[in-house]
Parts: sequence; structure tokens; C-alpha cells
Amino acid sequence: MSRLTRFKNHLLAFVHEVFADDADIYRQPRSSAVLADCYHEGAETILLDCGFERPHGWQKFHLPQHFTEAEKKTRATQAAFRLLSARYDVNIDNSLLCPATQEAHLDGRCQDARRTPSAR
Repeated sequence: MSRLTRFKNHLLAFVHEVFADDADIYRQPRSSAVLADCYHEGAETILLDCGFERPHGWQKFHLPQHFTEAEKKTRATQAAFRLLSARYDVNIDNSLLCPATQEAHLDGRCQDARRTPSAR
């Protein structure tokens, strides 16, 4: 491996470490497919738990096509909130956010915050 290739690989790894999200959840252009790119093993486990499958290699995930559009949005939103709760950086396409699932996670977080001071 040449010095230039090693330098390029180190530079790309550094840029990814500093600027990249741990997971990206998005819709494939001109398609109804919901995809996720994942860069950490712990985040992979969360995506798999939320119904994503891994057919295209180690970083690519997708939701099965037999899911309805509402179910795809629900699962994508659940995955995003679970990843955020586990302190991963997540980028999710706004068109994939399910308002009901979003509210349920935010309500659960508010209830947890209310319970925490009383537990002391």
C-alpha cells in the first residue's frame, strides 16, 4: 500500500469519525424502500430489533417491502428514538417521522423525567 493510499484512508476515517452520523435512516430515491446506513455494532442491533433487515452487506439495512407505509414510518421513528436514547447520532428523513410514535416516545421521556426526582 502506498503512502498516498494510507494517508487517504486515514483522512477519510478521520472525516467520518468527526462529521458522520452513527446511523442514517432515509427513503431510497424514486422508491418506497426505507434504508438505513449504520456504522456501529450497537446501533446495528437496535436497527435489527426494530425490524430492519441486512441484505446488502454490513452497513446497509432495509425495512421489508411487505410492511405498509404507516408501519415503515412507525418502525423508522422507533429506531431513530431508540438510537438517540442509546446516545447514537442519528439522521432521519423528515418524511419518515411518524407523529404518533414521536409523541409516544416524547411522552415516555417526560414521564421518566417526572419520576426521576421523586425517586430520590
